[in-house]
Amino acid sequence: MIITLIGMASVGKSYWSAHLAAIGFEHIDLDARIGQRLEQKTSHSFATTALMNEWLGFPDSPSFAAREALFVQTEAEIFKETLLYLEKQPPNTPIVVDSGGSLVYSPLGYWQQLRQLTTIIYLKADKTLANQFAATYLKEGRSIIWNGLYAPLPNETRTASYMRCYANLLDFRTAEYEKHAEYSLEFQEHRSPEMSVARLCSFMPYGMSK
Repeated sequence: MIITLIGMASVGKSYWSAHLAAIGFEHIDLDARIGQRLEQKTSHSFATTALMNEWLGFPDSPSFAAREALFVQTEAEIFKETLLYLEKQPPNTPIVVDSGGSLVYSPLGYWQQLRQLTTIIYLKADKTLANQFAATYLKEGRSIIWNGLYAPLPNETRTASYMRCYANLLDFRTAEYEKHAEYSLEFQEHRSPEMSVARLCSFMPYGMSK
């Protein structure tokens, strides 16, 4: 049984991946693997999320475009390697793929293969919290791949531009996640006390078929 969790950063993918790992699932953390590969490519340390945030920076910084491109390229490399690994696993092997929010920028063919190998579950974000997430991003500098969607307007304050552009990014990502997912869970559902590992596993066809 192989499950892939997709969705925005901080939505709960790693939380549920940890719970699945606690009952015996192999946890494939794509962001961690990207960090390890980027360490090899850049000689920077990405041992913590804060270090990754500091390295990538904000989209209005001079070095952001080159670093963003390197991140997306590296993410696609890790995605491809993960697919090759999953192909070799015996049927019914319990694995959870904990994806990064920017996986949507990887080649479509990779996604098609991922859907053949795994059950893709989209954990939705709460759109009403978009401004709160944008404010946190400005304060803490979390790593976000914008892919051209940060586009400040003339005479717009920096805060206002991030608020507006983050909402646009969330809309774009939502459409992409929904396109690739087999199942989608509303924010209130996957954050509910009634949500459980058993509920996640119930999405598997015939229980253990993929």
